Amino acid sequence: MRHPSNRSGELTRRQLLLGLGAGLSMVSLSSMGLSVAGAQPTSQPAASPARGLIGRYGFLTPAVMGEQTLQSVRERVTVMVQEFGIREFQFYDWFADYSTPVSGEKWTDAYFRRTPISRATIQMHIDEVHRHGARAWAYVQAVGSEERDLENEAMGIRKMLDHKGQWYWHPPNARSPRFPTYMPSAGWARHMTERWAGAIKQLGFDGVHWDTLGSIAGDKEAERQGTHDFLRTAGPLLAQRSLLQTMNMVDLAWWDRAIVRELLAFPYVEIWSQKKAERYFQEMDSPDMAT
Repeated sequence: MRHPSNRSGELTRRQLLLGLGAGLSMVSLSSMGLSVAGAQPTSQPAASPARGLIGRYGFLTPAVMGEQTLQSVRERVTVMVQEFGIREFQFYDWFADYSTPVSGEKWTDAYFRRTPISRATIQMHIDEVHRHGARAWAYVQAVGSEERDLENEAMGIRKMLDHKGQWYWHPPNARSPRFPTYMPSAGWARHMTERWAGAIKQLGFDGVHWDTLGSIAGDKEAERQGTHDFLRTAGPLLAQRSLLQTMNMVDLAWWDRAIVRELLAFPYVEIWSQKKAERYFQEMDSPDMAT
């Protein structure tokens, strides 16, 4: 998400999704309500890795990741599948912090650090998602970290510098920004997959939803190329664990049809203007996006 300075408001916007591109993509539009397209749900075993959405895309947030009964988890997922056709479930902000997937059996949400999260509840939700033949996606902030000392030229890890040449911390202009950011690159992808992929696989997720903050870097071309290198590097590393990936290309930042088709399970774009929405429709209407 581009503007999580108000995370409560962010969750509301994140839930306003419009399914586009013959059911192959999702676009988040703050002015639109829930309207998604996709395949009808079934009660089959978890879907095998495949390109394209297998149903509509929905969210589970930390609000339902604390202590839960199996019955409440089953009722929640069943309603989402049967009444809304959701078969792609993003687990939003499920992790312990921006560098730590899990911390024991219980922790609090990473951003506000106050909502309780239970590892057992996450796993119950994933198991129930799979029971409906749906897929579970682990949301991970692609450029964020807790550490301030990760920059390493030899490893290809650099700080994200904004248009003023200053290190970007998120959210900007806040009295106490929550986390620093690093430039997407092949080296950063290796760091992130090493940090996250093992725990994500162990919990039973089907893939990673790399979230982004939109275009930040002062050097836009380096950011574009770095994002593509990140996906090219992360994809095979995740595939070694039978994990898929997608990425939030905010306002079509770094968009490239070949990259999307080759490296992402499906395109995911968060749109913030009518002009960008029109461009997105044109992109998805391209014949090479239909296969």
